[in-house]
Amino acid sequence: MCLFCFYHCTNISEKQFGFLNQRSTISQLIAYQNKLVFNSLNGLDTHSVYIDFQRAFDTVPINKLIISWKALGYLPN
Repeated sequence: MCLFCFYHCTNISEKQFGFLNQRSTISQLIAYQNKLVFNSLNGLDTHSVYIDFQRAFDTVPINKLIISWKALGYLPN
């Protein structure tokens, strides 16, 4: 599935990084750094909040997650 179709035919935002092909967390950090530099050069404020969701993902049973994603159409059957 092409990225255009993926983002526009599912509920996953274009701003989602991680767990997606060609959308690594490193890509997110680079995009964020570019935004910080742009804002700094243009005299704009930047406020950030960091939330660690690791524990939430560690407690989800993977088999139930896959079944849910398939039911929602995110994965082929």
